[in-house]
Amino acid sequence: MKSLSTITHSKRPLTKKLVIYLFILTLSSSFLSCQSDNEAQDGPQAGVVVKNFKTYPVKQLATSSGHLIKAYIAKTNQEQTQGLSGVKENQLSDNEGMFFWYEVAGPRRFWMPNTFTDLDIFFLDKNFKVIHVERGVRAHPGMKVPPEIARTPVIYAHHVLELKASSSLAKEIKKGSQLNTVN
Repeated sequence: MKSLSTITHSKRPLTKKLVIYLFILTLSSSFLSCQSDNEAQDGPQAGVVVKNFKTYPVKQLATSSGHLIKAYIAKTNQEQTQGLSGVKENQLSDNEGMFFWYEVAGPRRFWMPNTFTDLDIFFLDKNFKVIHVERGVRAHPGMKVPPEIARTPVIYAHHVLELKASSSLAKEIKKGSQLNTVN
């Protein structure tokens, strides 16, 4: 039979390895979460457009009255993170918007750092039916707080469309509206 000191001593290397493993795991996950938080917090730098959204693929969407929206498709993580950040109001026509394409439905939340125009944000199901609308989400030129950067609530949606809040097309779209693809 082993004595208590032998048992304690024999478990020490295992305990030491476990402590080191947990320390490394905690350190690496903390590093990764800080990196993600910083990316989410910082996003694009104030006034800087990483990629010109007008080079994105385009999807024509039609409202129920037949008006066309030229929707630039943000499909990659970088494009979706940038969104309309850095885009001045005169660079976006009333019939143009940003369409956030996702493979599957999920919780979606948008915020407005480094934006220069108020936006209406439309949350869509997989068939492009509007399931939620956030009107007049306030622009926030730059990245500094205060004032607080506007955020939408978390909405479970498949896709999202952003249009200038001042656009007559944006005013036409309501919860329950059906958008149709033209191309």
